[in-house]
Amino acid sequence: TAKRLRDEAYAALTAGDMQAAKTAVEAFMLYDREETLRLKTSLGIETNDCEYAEAALKELERLAPGKAYTCYLAARVAYLRGEWASIIEPLETLLQREMSGPVRERVCNLLGRVYRRLGESEKAARCDLEAVKAASDMGLAADEYGNYLFDLHHIAGRSAEEQYAAAAKYDAFFAHVPRFSHRRDKDKKLLRVGYISADFRYHVVLRFAAAMLCGKGQAPFSVYAYMTGIEDSFSGVLAQRVDAWRNLRGLSPEQAARVIYEDEIDILVELGGHTTGNALKIMAYKPAPVQVCGIGYWASTGLSAIDYFLGDVYLDDEAAQHAFTEKLLVLPRTHFCYTEVGQMPSPAEEPPCVRTGTGTITFGSFNDFSKASDEVLRLWAQILERAPKARLLLKGNVFREAGNRAYALERLKRMGIPAERVETRGFSLDYLEEYDDMDVALDTFPYPGGGTTCDALFMGVPVVTMAGSDHGGRFGKSLLMNLGLGELVAETPEEYVDKAVAISEDRELLRAFRKNLRGMMRRSPLMDGDQYRKDLAEAYTEIWRKYVRGQPEKTASGESYTEGASGRRSNRWEKRAER
Repeated sequence: TAKRLRDEAYAALTAGDMQAAKTAVEAFMLYDREETLRLKTSLGIETNDCEYAEAALKELERLAPGKAYTCYLAARVAYLRGEWASIIEPLETLLQREMSGPVRERVCNLLGRVYRRLGESEKAARCDLEAVKAASDMGLAADEYGNYLFDLHHIAGRSAEEQYAAAAKYDAFFAHVPRFSHRRDKDKKLLRVGYISADFRYHVVLRFAAAMLCGKGQAPFSVYAYMTGIEDSFSGVLAQRVDAWRNLRGLSPEQAARVIYEDEIDILVELGGHTTGNALKIMAYKPAPVQVCGIGYWASTGLSAIDYFLGDVYLDDEAAQHAFTEKLLVLPRTHFCYTEVGQMPSPAEEPPCVRTGTGTITFGSFNDFSKASDEVLRLWAQILERAPKARLLLKGNVFREAGNRAYALERLKRMGIPAERVETRGFSLDYLEEYDDMDVALDTFPYPGGGTTCDALFMGVPVVTMAGSDHGGRFGKSLLMNLGLGELVAETPEEYVDKAVAISEDRELLRAFRKNLRGMMRRSPLMDGDQYRKDLAEAYTEIWRKYVRGQPEKTASGESYTEGASGRRSNRWEKRAER
């Protein structure tokens, strides 16, 4: 009975039925009080129910004080409260103790998340590798290595060869996973294209995915959408636009892959890469004969089951291919198509430097603070030094809690940015009108903005970006080139500073941007959904022709599309990464 109740609790968690999970956990209390309290604390964490988690933790600390897993759960609850900086020292101390591999993996994972959130990407990457070593199975190890790849791309100075080598190692975690066989009729009049993501909801990815999710005669192929997360009202709108909608949440990777396989999808496009809720474990089973990744991630996945990675002419030159195990699928204009989602406010008529009457320039960034590398902060310091009356406006989750904010401001100070010249604001869903308080947006690197860049431009705020040396580092360049604003693209750190300062000094130019940027965007390829879908259709048709001709692009392992599928994989309910 105890085992059955525990299994029921995990099954309910996996399926997202939190009430059933709580019922099973409460019944389990009769058999093992300590483990029940651990489960209850974890359940509260998983459901973002801080009060429930804290109550269970309080009992657990009385019953099993000082145990490594109790200390870990205490840190997790503090993390849930948003007190990230406060748990660095306890976690670092905990790692000095002897503990089992599974607990060490969790501690390293959590510490990596904290460092990532606070912009300490190198420290986060080191924690990720330690978590890989401590992982108890290949599935967890794959998750942790995916975290490592994610954090690695926040760190400047990696060559294409280094990026390729790091990504290619990911495929080894799936060497045991069998693949579906694809021997169906290839001579199709209407292709079936599937898109899979956990973010078909109110999320930044939705602003770019919405243009893709147009079926029912709006695209020259059938469109299937596979949602792997919790749906909201926006999900319902998307479901009405596609030819078929499936929610795969709660299924194991193999079960989800079988659903896709039985839908006879020809081209499957994964939109997450190594980000939260990604579907790479599903893609590993090769449920479609041709598989693509892109939009929500900016670098190679390293998974040989994925044949192509979506790019465009501004992101990808010949050298870009050297960093990818996938073949780059280069669109002729933009691989992003921005969509107005919901009711979006109009930009202010005047930039704040004019509207307030003070003449003070406000530089700013609403990118997640994890993207603010030391190199970025040093250049922002130089900009403020060149513009002594200017200030810096930063907005993000890190600034919602006092301890995190203090940690971030101390980091800014170390890089030469005094706290008195910085205004910080916590993350909020309705933030677009806050661009009215910004004159010039400063992009981050080597991981630039995507959705935040488009949001700023749509609200009339010019964005200065650094053109990186690789696919992901050129997102900002692609957006601005498609908008006809190549003059906002810097090729060197010196240019980045010069351009930001020069634009800030031209009040008439700032007024013109405020007045015209939204119209420019609507007339550009960045918001031309019809042309974007045509470009995608041509690209999909070409890669399908290559497949039909028996010329699948070479992958990291060189495997064919003809492996069978069987076996079973576990589906852990506890969230392993948060990005």
